[in-house]
Amino acid sequence: ATRAEIAMMITRYLSAEKLPRVEYLMRHLSDYVPMEGRQYALRFSFTADISLAGFTSRLFGYLPVTKEDCELIMDEEQIADLKDKWQYHEFGDKIIVSMKLGLRDKVTGETSGIRTVLFALSKIEEHTFIDPDEFDPEIESGIYEEMIEKSAAHPGNTARLYRALRKGADSGSLTAVYLGGSITAGATASPDGCFARAVSNWLELHVAPEVNYVNAGIGGTNSMLGNARLERHVTSKDPDVVFVEFAVNDGGAMTYGVDLVPEAFESLVRTLLSDNDGPAVVFVYCYFGEASIPFMNSVAEKYGIPVVDVQAAVGCAVEKGAFNESKFTDDGCHPNSYGHMLMANIIDSFLAKALTDWDGLEEAEAAIVPLPEESVTAARFTNLKTVDAALLDVVSEGSFTFPEGKTDGFEHPAVESGTGGNEPFVFTVTGKNVFLLLDKERIVEVSVDGGPFEGRGTVMSSWIVPAFISDTDETHTIAIRSAEPFDPVTLLAVVYN
Repeated sequence: ATRAEIAMMITRYLSAEKLPRVEYLMRHLSDYVPMEGRQYALRFSFTADISLAGFTSRLFGYLPVTKEDCELIMDEEQIADLKDKWQYHEFGDKIIVSMKLGLRDKVTGETSGIRTVLFALSKIEEHTFIDPDEFDPEIESGIYEEMIEKSAAHPGNTARLYRALRKGADSGSLTAVYLGGSITAGATASPDGCFARAVSNWLELHVAPEVNYVNAGIGGTNSMLGNARLERHVTSKDPDVVFVEFAVNDGGAMTYGVDLVPEAFESLVRTLLSDNDGPAVVFVYCYFGEASIPFMNSVAEKYGIPVVDVQAAVGCAVEKGAFNESKFTDDGCHPNSYGHMLMANIIDSFLAKALTDWDGLEEAEAAIVPLPEESVTAARFTNLKTVDAALLDVVSEGSFTFPEGKTDGFEHPAVESGTGGNEPFVFTVTGKNVFLLLDKERIVEVSVDGGPFEGRGTVMSSWIVPAFISDTDETHTIAIRSAEPFDPVTLLAVVYN
């Protein structure tokens, strides 16, 4: 399918009569060949203008595809198996990707006109290797050197990082985890064209020949969810170094005064650094992350964490006219393919410098900063445990069932039937701070210890609903149900400490 044909197919579905009062505009749609034509990524972005509610929404994403298998399909049997958000399912040699689109009236809250769009993709078994040493930043050398200098303005204490890289070089093996949002996941580029993959390729070339690459990026989420899934997606991988990229998405939440997000961010940091022999942590600030950077810098200073400030580097280049923002990003937020490689190049330069900061492991070990007793925030959400919904101490299943198969990496979710029964799922849990992990951002009704059901929404840019927050360990009975009887809830897990 050609680019034009793909655009026509998507536009045809999005403009169907089942979506009244909505005009969809295709903003970007391009196929991208990273190396030798072995892999493509279908990248798209469009806006939805809902005139009745006066609301504009922008959706975007990327799909790794082979050119021959880029086809749009609608299969009723497969649609029935998909949930209310982006979902990835395997059917034989195909990967099915879907999303549901619809209208929500801001006054009544009613949802209508939901339409499911599906793509069928061939599996891609091996990644395309991008040699970071072949990347040319295409910037005047003087400006580029200044960019590198700006990006390393907060180098912190690199002793942990040096130890991780040095031990990786000595053993020949290194595990690098990248935790963040859609930028980490590679949105608007491709899974193998993102900065995280390129940095790992650099590590393979210059540090350890065997790099265990773990991309733990989930689009549209901040450190509230990042901290909640730390055990499942990060620490369980036994990382040597963790790159944390939440500046952009945390900045959005902080702008709107969501005070739990800064506390979750610092709690994440304290958990990762709680073991003196644990992983090195590196903060990565992407362009457009300025709203959260002052707070993150205060955390970095408190804990001696190295910072790679791409925001400062790209801002410097833009200010001096070295290039326009459009060279770095196509959608005004996410780095494009060039932007990701530029990010990787800046990070690689920082890592190369870190390898020269210390005269051997013994000196670095002695310089590692111990975990400070005091914190910047209350940091109450450290060392969270994750229990899949079906493995809780269940009091009543209500209208919920426990289907087989994984949902977003969680093997035992509790899924409401959606038939309108609306009987709550009830369980007990003992802890100080308890959060409900859902499958998307939404409003649910929650009751604690037999109290009245209250509507509670997920924390902005996360799938997290706080059940209760306290300073003492207590056993509580929690009940959850949908806020709308025919809008079923999926409870992935409960996260608590």
